[in-house]
Amino acid sequence: MKSYSSIDNAVNDVYRVMALRLDNVSLDEKDELLLSLIRGAIYSVLNYTGLEKLPKDLCFTAADVAMTAYNRVGSEGLQSESFAYGGSQTYSRDLPEDIKAVLRRYRRLPRR
Repeated sequence: MKSYSSIDNAVNDVYRVMALRLDNVSLDEKDELLLSLIRGAIYSVLNYTGLEKLPKDLCFTAADVAMTAYNRVGSEGLQSESFAYGGSQTYSRDLPEDIKAVLRRYRRLPRR
């Protein structure tokens, strides 16, 4: 399994994926936020899987984790909210199940 040699290399590739997904957002304004979210996403993936280096196969999954975090910006700490027009939104603090399903395939549990 090929892995990134450094976190910075992984960040660059995940950033490119995010830039493609956020084509309607000016990246100049969002660079610091995106880089922070991407680094956090990569570390979340590494912590969840128990891996030391991010496999290249997980680049898009790390982008999914970063995108989930990006979409949660502004709603930190909220569990749910109701809107005047009758709608409501419930927030989850956990990774979405589809992302967890991918990460479980790479998970390395500590040996005893």
